Amino acid sequence: MMRFPRAVLALTILVLGSVSVETSAQSLDVLHRIETRLLDQRLADYDRAYEREQIATTVLRQATADLHSSLGDRTVAVERLRQMEAGLSLANEAALLRAQETAVVRREVYALMDRLAEVDKAIAEDIGALSGTWTLDFGEESGRGTAKLESRGTEVTGSYELASGRRGTFRGRLSGGIVELEQIDSERGPDRRLTGQLSADGTTIRGSWQTFELARGASTQGGWIARRQGR
Repeated sequence: MMRFPRAVLALTILVLGSVSVETSAQSLDVLHRIETRLLDQRLADYDRAYEREQIATTVLRQATADLHSSLGDRTVAVERLRQMEAGLSLANEAALLRAQETAVVRREVYALMDRLAEVDKAIAEDIGALSGTWTLDFGEESGRGTAKLESRGTEVTGSYELASGRRGTFRGRLSGGIVELEQIDSERGPDRRLTGQLSADGTTIRGSWQTFELARGASTQGGWIARRQGR
């Protein structure tokens, strides 16, 4: 399984309390929803900050225009002009403050976008953890064959064909390196329940199987190995 980027891991510990360094795709999905919600909230904050900045800018522009106009009017007393100058200075300070506040929120939005991008990258790396072609071995000649699996997050689907001519589909899940599959024969329906451990390098699954129904003279449980082809 993949490992969290440091920033993502730190946020997960902060929000969820504690997690292992190796985590499941389900945790990544939860973290993605958290990060998306945080980004949405901060973008809403940015909209409000931008509106305040625009109001302050409008006030500054009006104060500038009023002083400019009054300077050309000889009937306006100089004391009034000084008052308008002081007002313009205050408007300028207010506009600058609002612009700085907006800039701070923008930088926070950028940071959240970076964090969300890290989560997206982690999910992309986790997607397809089992995807590919695998060689199957259920411990007997007729129980050997191949499987094509696809995984996205915790969900696993696929198909298989055995040397005995039996074929069918797989459906199940992958979580924390544990593979759980339901083997469904194309003719007989649900056949076996498989459990296994995915190796650290992602190339081998080893585990056990058990049939759904007892069959006279047939094994009802046993071991199995799957090896990824092309690695």
